[in-house]
Amino acid sequence: MSIASVRTARGWAFLLASVLALSACSSAKQTQVSIVATPSPAATATATPTASPTAPPSPTPEDSASAEASPSAEVTPSAEVTPTAAPTDTPVPTAASTAGAAACTGTADHQAFFKQAAAALKFDVYCAPLPSAWWLQSTQYQEPNGGQLTIQYKNVKGGLISVGEGNFCAGAPACWTSVSDLGSASFGGLSGSMKLRTNAPSYAVFVDAGTTHGYQIIGQGMSQTDFAAFAAAMVKIPKS
Repeated sequence: MSIASVRTARGWAFLLASVLALSACSSAKQTQVSIVATPSPAATATATPTASPTAPPSPTPEDSASAEASPSAEVTPSAEVTPTAAPTDTPVPTAASTAGAAACTGTADHQAFFKQAAAALKFDVYCAPLPSAWWLQSTQYQEPNGGQLTIQYKNVKGGLISVGEGNFCAGAPACWTSVSDLGSASFGGLSGSMKLRTNAPSYAVFVDAGTTHGYQIIGQGMSQTDFAAFAAAMVKIPKS
């Protein structure tokens, strides 16, 4: 082999080695750029932290006062604070629980009538406070000859209560008659006598029988015990 051929071969070998070296450097450089230019999600989270929330400003005295003045749901009363009472049966009013004409069975007009009668008549006027099944059927009063008052009540079962006060028996002495005596009883706090009025049976309580200021109550369609309770519960109406 000639010297020129050797030189040529060495030149080509050197050139090939240079090309290979440059190629290797180029490949390593490209790989490094790729990693830096395309970071992983973890790198992104580390490299780009999220913004920290801004702490709320401290309340001013005016804000605190407004917050204290504003009512909360716990302060505002609800419907449960004011419970609605469950309906109950109409109670039987008595002289002890309900004063005056407001205790009388009947309408507001009837109660006003009893107040008027009490003011006009010389004797004490009484009315009956009965259970809700009863109603006032009729009533009237007169002032001449000492005055008198009569009342009649009925109930849904056919019961009847009649009341006479004052000189209601004028000219009719038979109104005080009875079949037998059943002992003592009360008429609205007045002492009287319990009578078996008729054998139907009907019962009666007489107070000052045969006088111009007597009281009488007669009941039928009920037991003697119930009648005695009704008679004792009669309510005195104030005169004022």
